[in-house]
Amino acid sequence: MSLEDLGNIGEFVAAVGVIASLIYLAVQIRQNTKWARHQTFQSSLGQTLDWYRLITEDDDVARIYVAGCESFEQLSYQDKVRFSHLMVQAFAHCEVMLQVGEDRLLREETIDAVNRFIIRQFGHPGVRSWWEQEGRSVLARDFRDHVDRVAAG
Repeated sequence: MSLEDLGNIGEFVAAVGVIASLIYLAVQIRQNTKWARHQTFQSSLGQTLDWYRLITEDDDVARIYVAGCESFEQLSYQDKVRFSHLMVQAFAHCEVMLQVGEDRLLREETIDAVNRFIIRQFGHPGVRSWWEQEGRSVLARDFRDHVDRVAAG
């Protein structure tokens, strides 16, 4: 075997090593992406459940939510503040989920669920009033535009 043959074998072995490293890297990236998606979904689900828990476990918050959904204008000043904070929390969470969805860290079905939540909330006259009076002014412009498009159907 000549020195040239040994050089060719060395180049071949190096090329196989590079290919193996690239395959390993691709597998690791795919696993990390799946883990990131899982963690993002878990976090989003936890925040969603926390919001619902606020309403279901506290009678006063539930009363304010129901009354605010009926008529934002009829709430007392204190209840308007609490209702507004409850709605900002919900809509800000939707905004985060949509942003994460743009990075493809949430499934399309989850993004559809976020949009259905927005539509459901806008089915309440009090939420529509809150949105016009306060909600639009506290959230990012691109999210406001998205909500307006979704709510308009």
